[in-house]
Amino acid sequence: MKARFRCPRRNWTGFSSVEPGLPQFENEVSMLQRLKSQHPIETLETIASAEEILICQEAVRQVHVDEKVIRYIVQLIQATREITTSFGRQSARVHGAAPLRPVVRGHSGL
Repeated sequence: MKARFRCPRRNWTGFSSVEPGLPQFENEVSMLQRLKSQHPIETLETIASAEEILICQEAVRQVHVDEKVIRYIVQLIQATREITTSFGRQSARVHGAAPLRPVVRGHSGL
């Protein structure tokens, strides 16, 4: 039997419901104006202890990722490695499939 670790609920970010996109023009202007006076990193607060982060990292390592999912990830990476554009062939590969594995695990419900 495998041990199960859960990230503290207060540290959940709702990652699975995030839909990335580009900011609207006025929002981007506003962001740049705010950056003139203070960078956001100057106001960061701790939301998890080092111990909590290590517990969450270990929990993610324990998530089973089915062989079919792994193969699907590799298919996506293979399909996007070479992209033909009007500027010629450009490689889209940065680090291959390895960085996507934590994303898949993160969507597993932890």
